[in-house]
Amino acid sequence: MLNIIIIAENILPLTIMKRKLLFIPVLLLIAFSFYTCCKAGLGGKATLTVSVYSDSKNPIKGAVVYIKYGQSKPPANINSFDNKITAPANGNTVSFTNLGCGTYYLFATGYDSVLASPISGGSPLTITHSARAKTTTTNIYITP
Repeated sequence: MLNIIIIAENILPLTIMKRKLLFIPVLLLIAFSFYTCCKAGLGGKATLTVSVYSDSKNPIKGAVVYIKYGQSKPPANINSFDNKITAPANGNTVSFTNLGCGTYYLFATGYDSVLASPISGGSPLTITHSARAKTTTTNIYITP
């Protein structure tokens, strides 16, 4: 009977020590998952460069490019986008800076001088974790 009590006393401190040792890696794993988590929006180091073309590949000079953070689908109305940039009158490219990795929805409007028609359209884009401090370049092809 004395042997059983001694064994039980030796096991209890060991179990508490194992719990403490298990707690540290779990805590580190949780902290690491927050560190590597991507959050779309401002506050990152990524740059997104967007060029706007018609579906017939004509550059759309002076296009307006809208961006919605954290969404892969367009918002309900044009006023719900988080930011917009207008391309220069002689250019079709804009850049959004200081973005975090994550999903974005891009929407562009402009005037196709070849078709003599206003055009618009959009698409989702993801900035990956590996590109979180780089420049991502994309094209948007929009239609009448």
